[in-house]
Formats: sequence, structure tokens, C-alpha cells
Amino acid sequence: MLIVQLQRYQFWPNSGVLMLEVRQKAKQIAKEKGLKIGSINISTERNPTLGVTSAIAMCEVEE
Repeated sequence: MLIVQLQRYQFWPNSGVLMLEVRQKAKQIAKEKGLKIGSINISTERNPTLGVTSAIAMCEVEE
């Protein structure tokens, strides 16, 4: 399993942008490592006190 997490301060919450970035980053890392990945599951969360939005991509690695 490949897990990638990105966090960013966002004054105006926009989790969609972060979801796209974490998906692209997971694909980039898999390509660099020579891995084939299957489906990508993405989860987002926001800490409103700190203004931090985070996204986690979890990918199954195929053999």
C-alpha cells in the first residue's frame, strides 16, 4: 500500500484542489518507484482552528 499525505494552510477552504494534488503526487511517486497502483482512495479533513486542510491518498499496489 502506498500512502501520501499533504497538508496546507488555506484561509478559504478548498479541499478539491488538495485532493487533485495528492492524487497527482501519489501517481508521481508510484511512477518514480516503478510501482503499478490500482484504485486511489482519498480522504480529506480540515482543522478550522488552525486553518489547515489535509488530504490522504491510499493506493493499492499491484504486482
